[in-house]
Amino acid sequence: MYIPGFVYMIQSNRKSNIRIVNLLTHTSGIPSYAPETTIKKRYGTSNPIGFMNYIDSCKRDFEPGKSMEYSCLNFITLQHIIEKISGKSLRDFAKENIYDVLGMHHTDFNPGNEMLANCAPTSKLKNGSVLQGIVHDPLARQFNCGISGNAGLFSNASDIAILVAALQNGGEWNGHRILHPITVNQMRTVPDSLKAFGRTLGWDLSSRYSSCKGDSLSPNTYCHTGYTGTSIVIDPDNDISIILLTNRVHPFDKGSVVKLRAMVSNAVAASIKKENSAVCNI
Repeated sequence: MYIPGFVYMIQSNRKSNIRIVNLLTHTSGIPSYAPETTIKKRYGTSNPIGFMNYIDSCKRDFEPGKSMEYSCLNFITLQHIIEKISGKSLRDFAKENIYDVLGMHHTDFNPGNEMLANCAPTSKLKNGSVLQGIVHDPLARQFNCGISGNAGLFSNASDIAILVAALQNGGEWNGHRILHPITVNQMRTVPDSLKAFGRTLGWDLSSRYSSCKGDSLSPNTYCHTGYTGTSIVIDPDNDISIILLTNRVHPFDKGSVVKLRAMVSNAVAASIKKENSAVCNI
């Protein structure tokens, strides 16, 4: 419907459509990543259209809906669809429909000088320079000009707290709405046909990547992690949100925060329960 010919070929005369729900839940069959060298040779750098052409034609790993593989290319494809429908870049669309509406003034792709000094440095490149205020992900940096569906958004805890509060409040914060409550509920729910994979629409409920939730929050807790060490955990039943902004990649891209994320979630959950228990005893 949005990208003609964007399908999975089962046989030469039989195909299976890749739907938006497959992109959102990482059940599309599109590979997890893309070879930088191949794309450079074929399309050069700073070429979002060429990059999307690669994704459109690359070999699929499995039939849509039959398995789950986290893929950066899924969300780059979703970016392309948003831009095609809206006629705006993902940066402008998100700013106008989310950040400006909610009052998130420290959130942007390709941050300008006002934000740059507060951006955490990430990896050191081969030439000795260190990335700061420039997206860490190579695909987003080299081919999507820093504005990419899979990576490149800079923010701080205060702004993310506003976004999370809106999600906890059915899509509205401080009198300003960005989503309908039904949409927010769908974001927390694994589609019936994809229950085995544990991914909701854009989030994670119970897949193998959801360990950042820890063990003590409610079964309806949903979450998402970021490659550089960030994570968001939202428990709608207990009204608990946990925002963790660590920096595991500086300077050699070798750190790990997998256990730390779960430990922080458990510590927060335990402290909240203890506080609630004390109130009940009184």
